[in-house]
Amino acid sequence: DLVLQGRLTGPSLHLDLHIYSDDPARRAVFVNGDKYREGDQIGNGPRVHEIVPEGAVLDDGFQLFLLAPD
Repeated sequence: DLVLQGRLTGPSLHLDLHIYSDDPARRAVFVNGDKYREGDQIGNGPRVHEIVPEGAVLDDGFQLFLLAPD
């Protein structure tokens, strides 16, 4: 939806692997083949705000949105 609204540009984001743990230091996601932790920025795109059991909460600078596994 954010792509259609013109709010999210660049390559589409795909959540390849999602690792959730109660310990935030052990959380990670692989998006488009690259590994990210909470606080990391995905290329020139959104920042990984938080990794939750449902997927990765991303921050595009305007709003938070969930990137969920397919």
